Amino acid sequence: MAGCQLKVCRIFNMFVMYGDTFLPNHGSYDELYYEILRQYSVFDNLNEAALQFPHQDNSSKSKVLLGCLHNIRTIGNHFTPKIEAWSVTTKTSTPTPEQVPFSHVHITMWHVRVTRFS
Repeated sequence: MAGCQLKVCRIFNMFVMYGDTFLPNHGSYDELYYEILRQYSVFDNLNEAALQFPHQDNSSKSKVLLGCLHNIRTIGNHFTPKIEAWSVTTKTSTPTPEQVPFSHVHITMWHVRVTRFS
């Protein structure tokens, strides 16, 4: 279940956690967070799918995927209510990347275990 999904989540985590070493500027983080939030339903659905497989043989894959989704879900849980409140206040239904009220978000380090799933 989690082969490709886990790889994608690890790439996002690499950008969230270490992007300051290779992203060109701070605005790139804003764009990254904007795109994560714009497509948040994909990550939310992936989280729900991983939660549905805890008792099958691939439960360890599900646990790793759930852990890998933690940072992405933290970003979504932190910003979504703020953006919704801002949208109501400004009467804007779809904010642009420049309009999103980003502030610092507390992201915990999720150590990626190097594990091969066959």
